[in-house]
Amino acid sequence: MITITHTHADGTILSGSVRGDGVWEIVTQYDFRYSGRVGIYIRGSRDHDAQQWRIDAAATALREHGFDVTVRIDNTPRPAAEREADRDARAAQRAERLNERAALAHGRRESRDAAARRLLDGIPTGQPLLTDHHSYAADRHRRERAQTHHDIARAEDRYAQHLTDRADAVRAHAAAAENPRVIMRRVEQLQARQRQWQRHLDTAGASAPTTWCDNARREIARLGEDIAHQKAKLDGLATAGDFVAWGPDTIATGDVINVSGTGWYRVNRVNRKSVSLDRDDWPKKAPYDTIFGRRRDGMQWDTPHGEPWPEADAIAVARWARHLRAAGAAGHDPAAQLHTTHVGYAQRIVHGLPITAGDPEVRAFTPGPDEPGTLTDHRRLAIAYLSVLHQLQAGDSVTDIAASISIDPRQPAWRMPTGEPVDRHPQDLHTGDIIAGVWDRGMSGRTLWRSFAGPVTAVSATEDRRDSGTWVTVTLADGTDRAFKTHQWLAVHCCPPR
Repeated sequence: MITITHTHADGTILSGSVRGDGVWEIVTQYDFRYSGRVGIYIRGSRDHDAQQWRIDAAATALREHGFDVTVRIDNTPRPAAEREADRDARAAQRAERLNERAALAHGRRESRDAAARRLLDGIPTGQPLLTDHHSYAADRHRRERAQTHHDIARAEDRYAQHLTDRADAVRAHAAAAENPRVIMRRVEQLQARQRQWQRHLDTAGASAPTTWCDNARREIARLGEDIAHQKAKLDGLATAGDFVAWGPDTIATGDVINVSGTGWYRVNRVNRKSVSLDRDDWPKKAPYDTIFGRRRDGMQWDTPHGEPWPEADAIAVARWARHLRAAGAAGHDPAAQLHTTHVGYAQRIVHGLPITAGDPEVRAFTPGPDEPGTLTDHRRLAIAYLSVLHQLQAGDSVTDIAASISIDPRQPAWRMPTGEPVDRHPQDLHTGDIIAGVWDRGMSGRTLWRSFAGPVTAVSATEDRRDSGTWVTVTLADGTDRAFKTHQWLAVHCCPPR
């Protein structure tokens, strides 16, 4: 007995077939597919009405080949909340399966690396092939096998990373579906589809088949229920204060709005679903889900329900953000490199730091996400940074600027101690020590790199990496970590002094 069943929860599934009975060869021409977890099914049939013509054609073909076929159709749609919960559960399961496969690939990589190490254990480090020795053939074969293990290990490592990236993409896609602006666009699409179905139904009139009319009414009702569910989610976000959408009641002609973060444009006309913009290039209209701010009467609102703040301050904060982005992509252009230097000097002058202070010392002044007044502090600091940057660009000296301004009162998460640091190997560090930098010896002599600095929170056990030597991983208070060879030197302020 072959049974073809269709429900909105499971889609179209064929059951009763066993390997080699010929059923798969017959139904594959009607777009049936096979999955080890599901069996024989029609892809994309879940939460849709049955594709009756395809099911009937497959059933007829099976009967012609002597199979006894039963067809069971249930086109009752599921509630929108149930469909979304099921979708999220399937996404979570898929991401988990991908992570499990990544873990298996990672295990295979470790096994291959271990096998390569076992083969090379008896060979002294750096010893070449002894071409005139009786063991030459065995030694060469052993090295070739070890290299094969290493090659396979690298391939498994790439495959594990690929699976991990896919799992992250699945989770990111599921999270993006709950973005309130995405929900707004989804509501518009659902409403458009509902109107289209209603037009078809009205146009068909009494001449349309009863079955088709029933299906159309059921689809219109299902879309209506889905629209109500999506709007309820937006209402819940608005009630909680997490997201309030811009709309005709919060935008007026003459306002200046931020369209998708690409620029500010004046509004010529307010429409039901969008606003018309005063601009020469495309697009001429902006849907409400693409609006990220409004300016009116010298004040800026970042959200319809947020607190306004001076437009001049908002412009200054935005300009500083652009200067930061430009500093991060300076390249080799001398003018861009000078701009990057000025950006760094501005931050250090505002906080009263020496211009030689490392970036970690500057980041110690950055407000934490859970601190009270974080947004106000970010804005105040950005405005102060921009003011000093303008003075530097005008040619004022660092000394004159530092003497003319007041140091910002914000206290850092930690401060670099005064006095000279001492040299320590990474394995000799202790929790509470403050790293001032990492010593490096290059063409210009011994140089202290200050890019890795701050209070130490953890020091790992020494790790033997064979040919690469022994390594130690040091973790700082801001969560950054770095692996060092045990013979490297760090400049350290010991706490307490030792």
